[in-house]
Amino acid sequence: ERTSSAREAILLMGELGVKYGFYVEDFRDLDKRFSGGEVLNVIDSKEAWTFHMICDDSGKSAAWVAQRLNPKHFAIVANQFIIRQVDPN
Repeated sequence: ERTSSAREAILLMGELGVKYGFYVEDFRDLDKRFSGGEVLNVIDSKEAWTFHMICDDSGKSAAWVAQRLNPKHFAIVANQFIIRQVDPN
């Protein structure tokens, strides 16, 4: 409701994760804190994106990455991260 495109939704989700953090199921257990993450596919009529988020090492924020899918491709997300390479530029 806050965004009008998949791209805007990805940016908003990333901003919210960085601001408020990402917490796994049992966040109180430090060993489990870094064992979980989230994968979401966000799609509109023009673009499809895969979004990954994990807790950052401070435990107070999040690290995230997103990748736009080629319009001729599809993604299968079988309960694991699928983005394997990231160009930080």
